[in-house]
Amino acid sequence: MQPNIEYIDMLSDIRDKYQYFTEANMGKLISAGYNKPFFSLEEGVEDYVRNYLSKNLFY
Repeated sequence: MQPNIEYIDMLSDIRDKYQYFTEANMGKLISAGYNKPFFSLEEGVEDYVRNYLSKNLFY
């Protein structure tokens, strides 16, 4: 399927208030005993599309 991506410019009213970068600190999760590998963003999107969207399983 071809991607259908449409760019919408950030509204000027909120441009200076928007947080453009976020990154979770996974230290607490790991220290609580989580030991499974993490997905990269690309791997997570691919997994979601292949295993949920394409099967009409929306979570």
